[in-house]
Amino acid sequence: LTGVREIEASITRAEQLSGGSLGGAGCGGAAPKGIPMDQEMRGRLMSDMIARGFQCDGTRVATMMLGRGVSPMKFTVDGATFGHHDASHWSGDDAKRKVKDFVDRWLVAQLAYLLEAMKKIPESNGTLLDHVVVYASSEIADPNLHDQKALPVLLAGGAGGAWTSGRHVKGAVTGRQTGDLFITILQAFGIDRAQFGDFGTKPLGGLS
Repeated sequence: LTGVREIEASITRAEQLSGGSLGGAGCGGAAPKGIPMDQEMRGRLMSDMIARGFQCDGTRVATMMLGRGVSPMKFTVDGATFGHHDASHWSGDDAKRKVKDFVDRWLVAQLAYLLEAMKKIPESNGTLLDHVVVYASSEIADPNLHDQKALPVLLAGGAGGAWTSGRHVKGAVTGRQTGDLFITILQAFGIDRAQFGDFGTKPLGGLS
């Protein structure tokens, strides 16, 4: 309860700092009140709520998207400012590519914050992180080319001992789909599912 109250207090402070308006091009009109303008603050508040929700057993499934697919979030690196989506199409522009590299590192840092929050929560014979699966990825592999092949995926958490972590597993078989990985995740938690969406048809091997 103390942790939940701390998040409520943080949201209140964020509302006061933001003035209650996100603004910016491409936001689709007036933003709801209370969304903090600071991107890192918003991401960490969301991570805190996910970790507390799991700790309280209020939920066992959560999704978080820090920016939509055509993200207008702006980042400034060495005096050059680009939106996330604009920087992802660098096409030989070194300034854009540098911003995109910065954005990628920033996004992974937000993920690390969530994982550390989970790692600090004791659960059963380990920590919360030992008993969850955190799937992190994008909807595209090479944004400059809009290529979806060889999509990089980061899986964190121990899945209750179902998987061995700390490895890089390269898919050796072409034609596999992300849905196959989702079937594998479900099976790690004892949920027998033969299909996921339109393309997931069989689990992946090599994760145990």
